[in-house]
Amino acid sequence: MWLSRYFLWFLGFGLLGWIYETSYVTIKEKKWSNRGFLFGPVLPIYGVGAALICAVVEFVLKDGYTWWQIFLISYLGSVVLEYSTHWTLEKLFHAYWWDYRDMPLNINGRVCVPASIAFGLAGLLVVYVLYPAAEAVTAGISPIVMELLALIGMAVIAADAALTVAALTNFENMVQSAQDALNAHMERYVATAADAAQNAAARFDEERERFFEKTVSHMAGHANAAYRSALKRVKGLRLESMSSGESAKQSAQALFERLTRRVRETAGVVRTALTPDRGPEEAYLEPEEFAARMADENGTGAKEARGRTETDPPEAGDSAQNVGKT
Repeated sequence: MWLSRYFLWFLGFGLLGWIYETSYVTIKEKKWSNRGFLFGPVLPIYGVGAALICAVVEFVLKDGYTWWQIFLISYLGSVVLEYSTHWTLEKLFHAYWWDYRDMPLNINGRVCVPASIAFGLAGLLVVYVLYPAAEAVTAGISPIVMELLALIGMAVIAADAALTVAALTNFENMVQSAQDALNAHMERYVATAADAAQNAAARFDEERERFFEKTVSHMAGHANAAYRSALKRVKGLRLESMSSGESAKQSAQALFERLTRRVRETAGVVRTALTPDRGPEEAYLEPEEFAARMADENGTGAKEARGRTETDPPEAGDSAQNVGKT
């Protein structure tokens, strides 16, 4: 009788815990979050904790209790229950459903002081509010109906737990298989990449050696050809110089003479421009020749003038010129 009653309380408290935590996380994360270990709307840890504090009040503290005793029992009981449940789920399924690592005063992320204080306050709520209400509800149910409801609830929870465990186990196997496949694939990939890198390094060395050999050979061939060509030209030049030395000397002398004549022609043109009395036919005369011609011309003019003075009368131009000078 009492076992069926406490099992129904366990289901009711677990349902209230599921409603509270699902609503809190959904509002906090702003998306739907179905909390709990089972598929159904029951959080077993809330149901177990609330049922245990009710059993302590009914069977242990039946002579009387104070609020701080309830708070302390709920606080310490939540620490033990949370830590053991978290450790068991982590060992069985390699997963955990809550983590207090970002909370102050936590132990391995399994329990923390703020959460334990909250569960202590929740124990006061259960003892002073929910426990009397649960007693009032179950008191009006006949023992046969209560046992029947308990059996139905037990069957549903057992089926849900079996499905949950099977799904978690299968999921773990799937994760392990995927991880093994990934590891095998990465090992093959790394081995293939290492072989490819080794082959690429070997091919690079071979290509570098081949390129250097080809380039050096090509450059050596060109250098050899250039050397031979230059040697031939030097030898040919020496032979040509030795065989035709006289003609080279004559060519140089003729070139010097042409340059000298060109300089003289240029000098004559300059003298013609600077000497008005010098005619075009005298432009290219040497200075000595030009001076001798001028002396001859001056001597002939003087002789003619003297002949006119002694024998002939002066011309009109001469008399006018003399008169002007007088």
